[in-house]
Order: sequence, then structure tokens, then C-alpha cells
Amino acid sequence: MTGRPRDPAVDDAIRQAALDLITEQGYKGMSM
Repeated sequence: MTGRPRDPAVDDAIRQAALDLITEQGYKGMSM
């Protein structure tokens, strides 16, 4: 991988936000 190393805390926050959205809105509420 090139570029600046990723902060593991940011990755954890992104995963948690995705789980929160799935919990609140269901899978159909997700888009990428």
C-alpha cells in the first residue's frame, strides 16, 4: 500500500458507523 499509514482508530470508527446505520436503517438504507 502506498501513501500515509491509516490510523486504526479511524478504521474502527468507520466500521462502527456502518454497523450503526445498518442497525438503524437496515441494509436497504446503506449505499456506497
